[in-house]
Amino acid sequence: MLKSEIMRRLEKILVKQFGDKVNYRDPGADEVIVTALDSFEKSLCHSEVKGECVADNIAIWWHVDDVKSQAGWDACEDTWEDDEYYAKYDRTKMHDVLHKLKHRHDCTIGINWEVIDVMLDDFGLKE
Repeated sequence: MLKSEIMRRLEKILVKQFGDKVNYRDPGADEVIVTALDSFEKSLCHSEVKGECVADNIAIWWHVDDVKSQAGWDACEDTWEDDEYYAKYDRTKMHDVLHKLKHRHDCTIGINWEVIDVMLDDFGLKE
């Protein structure tokens, strides 16, 4: 599966670079593939620390269910039917909150439970 995904992506890069008629014997194709693989390798390993390959960046993930639970949602009480409780904690509303957090967060504070509470209040979704 992974090999086919890599090949599909390389094909996409080559088509983008050379157009619909990709000639794999073209020396330029090899250069594009090597460049793509080098870039991929660098994205996995930016630095070497104590002999180990480490990334130079990190990512912190927030999920829409984090926002829902902070708003007061309880999965055990949710009937998962189209009722008032379900409508109150609609994923679409929570996605709106999550993405507004992403686009409007203050880099000196970041995103934390307090910031999520404030954004939920702004959307009128906090109990």
